[in-house]
Amino acid sequence: RYDMERIALGLPRVLPFGPGFGWDKPLSAGYNPKLKGFSFRPRNMQIGPRTIFQGEVIDTDRLTRNKHNLLNALARGYLEHTNGSLVKITMDVLGNTIEANKGNINQDLYGNIHNDGHNIIGSLPDPYMIYDVGIGVMTHAATAPRDPVFFNWHKFIDHFFDIFRRSQEPYDSNDLYLKEIEVKSIGTISYDLPSATLKRSNRLYTFME
Repeated sequence: RYDMERIALGLPRVLPFGPGFGWDKPLSAGYNPKLKGFSFRPRNMQIGPRTIFQGEVIDTDRLTRNKHNLLNALARGYLEHTNGSLVKITMDVLGNTIEANKGNINQDLYGNIHNDGHNIIGSLPDPYMIYDVGIGVMTHAATAPRDPVFFNWHKFIDHFFDIFRRSQEPYDSNDLYLKEIEVKSIGTISYDLPSATLKRSNRLYTFME
């Protein structure tokens, strides 16, 4: 969606930012959320060798290893389970493993790459938690999309899913056709608007904070 909005405005697609994609160079974009409890990030900050986040030490090189292990697994079509067995990759299995949630296959091998990246970037102003300047919005799911680098990081994460998607057979009409379902109409209604007169169907209203 973000790429489509940029293309619609005549802007280029967003570029990935992550291990192998500018990770070893200063992050040129700064950001000040102007939110209580969150720190700002000056321009051209360099990601260091490690970050301390909520008492956990995140080794920056660990993300590079996790990336290579995921790419190797995608090339084979299988993830290696902690018990040594091979698990065929599906979109759900891949998502669970990248997210390192309950359904992850092998966190020791594939890490917690998505969340670790968020926390490394969000901790850039004070990666060793020395100066008590607060953390950035990238460390919280509710605030992370405020930071433009969110989309660069997620373009990197999307790269894994795109590799898997391209390895699959395309859908045909039988995969998409559900004969038991008939769509008669589609519409949208906006709620929580300041005036009842605005609550008309098929209208989209946007607001600035």
